[in-house]
Amino acid sequence: MDKHISIDIHVPKLLEWLISRRHCTGDWQSDIVKIRARINSAIQDMPEHSEIVTLLSGTYIHYFHCLKIIEILKETESDSKTIFGGYTSQRMKDWQTIVSMYTNNNVYLAEAAELLTNTVKYEIPSIKKQIAKLNQVENDCMKKEADALKSIGSAKNELTALLKELGIDGTASKSYCSALVAKADQLSEMHTKIVLEIKKIIPAIEHYVAFTKFSAPQQSVWLKMIKYLADKGNTTMYEFQHGVCPDRIELPPSSADDPNDNSNDGVDGIDWGYDTSGNESIPGINFGGSRQGNLADTPIADDPNDIVATGKLALNMLDNNDCRTNLINQLKELQMFLKLRLYELGKDGSVDAIMESKQSLQEMLANDEEILDLLTNTTSQHYFNILHSPKYLEDILRKIEQKENLIKRSAAIAAMSKARAKEVAQEAVALKKKGQVIVKKSKELQAEVCKDISQRYSGRKVFMSGGASI
Repeated sequence: MDKHISIDIHVPKLLEWLISRRHCTGDWQSDIVKIRARINSAIQDMPEHSEIVTLLSGTYIHYFHCLKIIEILKETESDSKTIFGGYTSQRMKDWQTIVSMYTNNNVYLAEAAELLTNTVKYEIPSIKKQIAKLNQVENDCMKKEADALKSIGSAKNELTALLKELGIDGTASKSYCSALVAKADQLSEMHTKIVLEIKKIIPAIEHYVAFTKFSAPQQSVWLKMIKYLADKGNTTMYEFQHGVCPDRIELPPSSADDPNDNSNDGVDGIDWGYDTSGNESIPGINFGGSRQGNLADTPIADDPNDIVATGKLALNMLDNNDCRTNLINQLKELQMFLKLRLYELGKDGSVDAIMESKQSLQEMLANDEEILDLLTNTTSQHYFNILHSPKYLEDILRKIEQKENLIKRSAAIAAMSKARAKEVAQEAVALKKKGQVIVKKSKELQAEVCKDISQRYSGRKVFMSGGASI
């Protein structure tokens, strides 16, 4: 009846099971030390054989390996076999002695049980932990690469948008400074266009004045600057204030000429949202189609009767921050009036003594808003600040450089993260293969132990649970 009852053993408890059933003794480890010394001595003198090389390559040699080595030596050492079945070869004698020491008190079973237990408790869990850690590192690297690529895309979009605002392309970063200065010189062309457009809103101003005089006679409309620009053009501030064209112009000194000069000779005006500290002008700026910087650099003999415009009064009106701010405020005042008139005109049953068609009001508003856009659009603000604040140009160039450096740095991070992810993935694959080899050898050893135990119990089937797996 016992033949049909299987023996179930939990691998981590195998050594305890063998000792409790007196198959092994508790002091088996002292015998193993002697056996290991014999094995280390015996493997120094081995015949050249492919199977022996396979057995000895990176493997812990146990009892069942020794049996295979003896079978191989029976072939390689056949010449030393005596008529009594023994061998005169020292190699054969060494390994037979080792097998004999293993079988004494079944030391080989205890050693095999400990090998299986260590594999289950320590080796395989350690490999699994390393693989999990490598997988985590790989995921982190992939996430880091994705974040770097996202950062590259964001920085490129921001750089493209900034360069588009400045009206330049990013083909050659070394020429950004000269390209910006060249583009900023186009501000004079914008001013010429603004003066031409201002002439178109004279009917709107006349309508505003007439309406105010009719609806609120006690109030007056002050749009002197718009009218002056339409009549006289973009003259100097001196001529605007005094009504006389100066004989000579002396532009204010630029902070670009004196790096140590941090004073602000300009006037407070509209907040453009950028650092506009510095002087109001720099030599060589194109003011309204003429190079005022050249006038300042031209040696002219002093004449006590000459009318000289100096400082901020030497600047053209649209190049003066105060004047520019006042002009924008006046245009916005006119814009609000025209919008209100269009709203009132759209109300049912509205009656107005000063009539203007809806289409005419819309055209007036469109002309006014076009001038406002020319004065306040981002590109115009950049050009104005570049020409009138050398520090602003440095800030723009620094900002562009930061974006380019961010792109390069993020690209390097992405490349390194990708390489690292590939490296750890290969390490994880190698560890998994190593674990599979360990599991395979552990199962082979487990099968040998099951076979040995089965023979001790009259051929009863032996099953072991909790073995190594990966």
